[in-house]
Amino acid sequence: IDAIYKRYNPDIFIHDLYAPNQMLSSRWWMGYVDPASARYGEVSEVAREALWTEVLEMYKALDAIVGKTLDNADADTLIVFSSDHGMVPLNESVQLNNLFAQKGWIEYTIDSGTGEQRIDWNKSKVVFLKMSNIYVNPRGLGSNWVRGSGAEYEILRDEVIKAIASLKNEKGENPLALALKWEQASKELKLPPNRIGDIVVANKPGFGWSEDITDDHSYFIKSLETGYKQAILPESTQGLWTPFIMVGKGIKKDFKLLKPVSNVDQAPTILRALNMVTPSFVEGRAINEIFE
Repeated sequence: IDAIYKRYNPDIFIHDLYAPNQMLSSRWWMGYVDPASARYGEVSEVAREALWTEVLEMYKALDAIVGKTLDNADADTLIVFSSDHGMVPLNESVQLNNLFAQKGWIEYTIDSGTGEQRIDWNKSKVVFLKMSNIYVNPRGLGSNWVRGSGAEYEILRDEVIKAIASLKNEKGENPLALALKWEQASKELKLPPNRIGDIVVANKPGFGWSEDITDDHSYFIKSLETGYKQAILPESTQGLWTPFIMVGKGIKKDFKLLKPVSNVDQAPTILRALNMVTPSFVEGRAINEIFE
């Protein structure tokens, strides 16, 4: 960081780090340092202390980056420290496409040599993709996908939601936190309707949706990953909350927000701090209470 400032004297310096995500979603740390994890008791206290030390070293390294930035700051510098998501323990992955295959909604083969799943999209009616989206069309999902409609479409969507709601693991736990049809999701979750599936699903903390299709058709598996962040409702899951810190001219010193704000509020707030007009297409609001 020192070298970049000295060599380029930049007007804007963005340092983007993926290390915390890689570390805490991996198989080695989150499950054994967070008491909320089902794997917490699988290591000794001595081993856990070593893991905690490794996590702490990662955060010390982040702190050092912030420190170097402060060393190079002047009175007009605006410093923003933020993260786009938190992380909670992952106990079980839920293989939704196995459920759909068992229901006869997915036609597929699995390459015996590579394990690659090959879906016949023209003959498949339901598929889970991309973290929280289920695509449904009783006429098939092949060619250029278009959103379905009509009585058959509505019946199939209802059947899909009912099937997921009936899923239970060996402990009798159901992983589904929320299932909304796209019309509801665009309103209640403020998701752009042209970028979501026919059904949007959220999972309870401890579970995570998986796209995999396997020969054994199992629904619940112990994932290699021990941390997860996708498709979990943040309002009721504090592990997904993230830091948002701003320092600079016009920002109140040592001021703390008493309630969480939305990630989409960050961009308008930064633009105000830079005395720039927020374009009309930008979501969120400026967090005006942090300004002097």
